[in-house]
Amino acid sequence: LVRHGESQGNADHTLYRTKPDNLIEVTELGTEQAEAAGRRIRGIVGSRRAHLFVSPFQRTLQTARSIERAFDAGQIVRTSIDPRIREQEFGNLQEPGPHR
Repeated sequence: LVRHGESQGNADHTLYRTKPDNLIEVTELGTEQAEAAGRRIRGIVGSRRAHLFVSPFQRTLQTARSIERAFDAGQIVRTSIDPRIREQEFGNLQEPGPHR
């Protein structure tokens, strides 16, 4: 199980005020983190094939693509986008207000 690399929202919490959560992307550091995770996973998997399950959020799709780069062509047999594993959406709680 891998969470996405550092996202724009992790680096700047105010971004959630103006950008939909599902469109927030990974940062350059997040891409580097995902590539490192891919290398570690590849070390565990070896030459066996793998199937990735990914939520439909932009940052998780970017993370999956970065992880895939650590594998040989054809080694990732499928990447399935599954909305059931996305983050829970309880509303925008970044804004200060009566809910805090």
